[in-house]
Amino acid sequence: MRIICIADLHGEAWRLKQLRPEIDRADLLLFAGDLTDFGGRKDLDALLEILSDSPVPMAAVAGNCDRPGVGKGLEEAGLSVDGYARTFPIGQGHVNVIGSGGAILRSGMTPNEKKEADLASALEKGLRSFDAQADVVGPLIVLTHNPPWGSQSDLRYGDHVGSRALRQVLDARSPTLWISGHIHESRGSGICGSTLVVNPGPLHDGYYALVYLEEGAGTMPRADLRCLPPHEQ
Repeated sequence: MRIICIADLHGEAWRLKQLRPEIDRADLLLFAGDLTDFGGRKDLDALLEILSDSPVPMAAVAGNCDRPGVGKGLEEAGLSVDGYARTFPIGQGHVNVIGSGGAILRSGMTPNEKKEADLASALEKGLRSFDAQADVVGPLIVLTHNPPWGSQSDLRYGDHVGSRALRQVLDARSPTLWISGHIHESRGSGICGSTLVVNPGPLHDGYYALVYLEEGAGTMPRADLRCLPPHEQ
């Protein structure tokens, strides 16, 4: 199972077009926020148009630099997992994705900043929905814009700056895979307990990740961090 993971496009539509052939070879696309650069619904619609005829299913959350229209547009398009659980049939099995959008309240200068409790609350809502589907099996994937604290994905100048509330959810539920963005300089992957945590890096700079997830209980996914070639607009 090939899962393509992206984050922090910041409105650079040409990068999404450049990545489109790789997307179409994947089984699932996960977008960890900051689709736009302080953009709204029209900006989102222009990006989604690039993927409109792709056969690959997508799940997404908004980032801190996305205005409210982005989150609403993702929800209306059936793509949002912010507070939701979605199940994707892939191959002979399924994967389950829950999410939480936005980022920790810091400067107040970006439009989608939240309290720690609100970030965790969205995940808990999705988990309740997931738990209610007793007949659904398959790995659990968490998709957030803000990374969990204490992971390879939340390092800024050597310090961990992720969400402690999200880390509590990670420790309590041990999902198979956690995808986040937000901290541009902390591109990488690492293991937290039994969870693979991946920050694919900012797509506006050409960075993305492919995660390989084998079917079968107890199988650890593998992340392949990649970069698109330079391209003049």
